[in-house]
Amino acid sequence: MVYQNFLEIERAVLSGEVDAGVLIHESILNFHSDLVVEKELWEIWCELSDSTLPLPLGGMVLRRSIPLNQAIILEKNLSRAIQIALEHADLLSGMLMERGLIRVNANHLRHYLDLYANASSYTLSLEQQQGIDKLFELGFKHGLFPEWISCADHVIPSHYHQLRFS
Repeated sequence: MVYQNFLEIERAVLSGEVDAGVLIHESILNFHSDLVVEKELWEIWCELSDSTLPLPLGGMVLRRSIPLNQAIILEKNLSRAIQIALEHADLLSGMLMERGLIRVNANHLRHYLDLYANASSYTLSLEQQQGIDKLFELGFKHGLFPEWISCADHVIPSHYHQLRFS
């Protein structure tokens, strides 16, 4: 297994440096025509999970040693940062393009952001929790976790802050 910056995966496959790679981020929208996509991650997820639950792609995580009140504030700040980025998506997109951090045009980037950076990026719905639980279930069944993990057991109880200071 070879770990590389996601911007280098396509080049590594095309040059023969590696036999295969997983395209992520905006690379999934605009890859070289000489590449053959065997399966989309969504297809693999649907097969493995036997569902169409949302595919968990990332998450906000905090150390358990952080006091709960502080963790709630950090979670709110992280969520707000995502909201601000979404509110200023054009500015963010321009900065990414100016700095050469992406390899797609503005329209492809907008499409990508609409798919993966949206209101669902800073909220956690019941359906999203079920998708995370399914991922944990698969991990447990395949020996990645020593015990069954539930998303609900690890989500910051944001209502705690209101109860404590009301």
